[in-house]
Amino acid sequence: MEGTGLSLGQFAVLFNIARREPLPLMDLAHILVMDRTTLYRALKPLERDGWVALEDGHGRAKNARLTDLGHQAIENSTDAWLAAQRQLIEKFGLDRWNTTEAALQDLVTISQEAMQ
Repeated sequence: MEGTGLSLGQFAVLFNIARREPLPLMDLAHILVMDRTTLYRALKPLERDGWVALEDGHGRAKNARLTDLGHQAIENSTDAWLAAQRQLIEKFGLDRWNTTEAALQDLVTISQEAMQ
């Protein structure tokens, strides 16, 4: 991700917003398995840098959406992210990756259930 201006964590936040925007912050926290305080801290620099905009949603809820700069950041970073993924899987091995990914998905599901 070097040279993209984004960390892997920032890319993950932007990518998940882009897939579902406008996305309620509660839903984004659930998807990323983050509590709201951690999510707000992660969003502050993205909002400051002009990549994310927070808007009023239903009631007191807030929604996140990408700005034009945010969409551009995702577009400019996706190839680097895909290359990093390929490199990791090549070094780690596809079978081990699939097993690890399945175990991590199980952990995410358990964590999400515990947060409800």
